[in-house]
Amino acid sequence: MSDVPALADFDDPNYNPGTTEEIAFGDELDPHVSLRQLAARGPVLEGDLRELQGMAPDATNAGLSKFVVFGYDEIKKILSDTDTFSVEPYRAGIAHTFGAYALLTLDPPEHTRYRRIFQKAFLPHMVAGWVQEFIDPAINHLLDRVVGCGRCDLMAEFMALYPFEIIYRQLQLPPRDAEVFHRLSVALTLFMADFRRAREAHDKLGVYFKGLIEQRRRNPAKDLISVLASTEVDGEYLMDEVLISFLRQLMNAAGDTTYRSTGSMMVALLSQRPDQFEMLKKDRSLIPRAVEETLRWEGPVNVAFRTAKRDVELCGVKISTGSFINCVTGVASRDPAIYPDPDQFDMMRPHTRVPMAFGAGNHICLGQHLARLEMTRALNLMLDRLPKLRLDTDYPAPQIRGNTMRTPRHLHVLLH
Repeated sequence: MSDVPALADFDDPNYNPGTTEEIAFGDELDPHVSLRQLAARGPVLEGDLRELQGMAPDATNAGLSKFVVFGYDEIKKILSDTDTFSVEPYRAGIAHTFGAYALLTLDPPEHTRYRRIFQKAFLPHMVAGWVQEFIDPAINHLLDRVVGCGRCDLMAEFMALYPFEIIYRQLQLPPRDAEVFHRLSVALTLFMADFRRAREAHDKLGVYFKGLIEQRRRNPAKDLISVLASTEVDGEYLMDEVLISFLRQLMNAAGDTTYRSTGSMMVALLSQRPDQFEMLKKDRSLIPRAVEETLRWEGPVNVAFRTAKRDVELCGVKISTGSFINCVTGVASRDPAIYPDPDQFDMMRPHTRVPMAFGAGNHICLGQHLARLEMTRALNLMLDRLPKLRLDTDYPAPQIRGNTMRTPRHLHVLLH
């Protein structure tokens, strides 16, 4: 790795992406109440979701007709119908930071072609093989730091870090670059609030990944970059920009969203359902239930975006070609017609529908199997190594905050 230059930090090395997150994603304690009030007016409403929630509007869709969709069935239809609805909003926004070939920004047939290539690396049997090699070692490395402490902020000292630690190992990144890598990765998602620094992160990660791809082609190893860098399509390597766009998106899909979900899961178990936390201690086979209920109850991303490719009517509401559509997946996953007592975390509830946390249709999250596995292993190893884990009542009760993306800021716990 000596022939790969060190990852360049922000021009302002004191910049903290966390300070921008509240502006980008909101800071509401419980948006589900106000969102359900809006949804009571109808499953499809005209208007902009951010403005309806009292947030700053998104400049990338200025001047467009806007609609908000709440119903589970309506959202699933929109996300699954690529003939009628496009991912154009992501090309106008996040493509500027993830890259022009990020899967999130592509419609068929381009999306179909590239997803088929990348998804081979994330099939369940492939992901399962990473447990011993990447996942458990990364989790244990971070738990080693806190296991001897009497108390800690589990969010800051473990959960916000462990998915990124897994990525570092999976990509075989030099330890020297880990801290800067994490900060740049977080900044990629903040384009609505601080476009300049999000774009700076795009540029610096692009240079870094290009160097890594070239180095791994010369000296391939068993890491994910080596595998992807040696992949050929029609007798040629994948274009560097396709790989770089995928790797930028991976930072968000495998890191940012997973830590948010794990934090919400632990808040639910420690703060709201300690009875179910005790059940998990006695029966680890219930852990997948806790993971799935977390994804329903408090998914990391509450909204997906689409553009209407033609005039269409949904639930009696006419939506014209080019309209911007907010699909509020967080409301769909708490639809009381589908989930009785939807605001209650209950890992024992029967799941008759797949949670919307990872989307639906051909853009369903490529890393969903990895995210579930990482959450499962994190909870298992916390139960193994922190058997007396409980809330630290010397601190305020933990709160899950945010509008479009949600997470607890802190989770203070006692360990002994």
